[in-house]
Amino acid sequence: SVLFSCSDDKTIAILDSRFPGDKIVHKTVPDQSVESACWNVNTPSQIAYVTDKGFLHLFDARMPDKILTSQQVHLSSVNDVRISNKNLLYTCS
Repeated sequence: SVLFSCSDDKTIAILDSRFPGDKIVHKTVPDQSVESACWNVNTPSQIAYVTDKGFLHLFDARMPDKILTSQQVHLSSVNDVRISNKNLLYTCS
């Protein structure tokens, strides 16, 4: 299983328990607190997350240092993000 958690300390922790030692990878989000994150149900290796500065970011958990897309979607903090099985992405603030 691959698990992740996001935090107000500007990191996303990814744990891949399929490998010995349960290596945890930390992705640092510069100058932004992560408010919410979710898996992309259509592309299971992708994680979308939103920040306290109104940004939406998408990255691949296999390459956490590479942002696939980034866009300011709100003028202030974004509280939640979800991706539907119909490729619709929802955010709220």
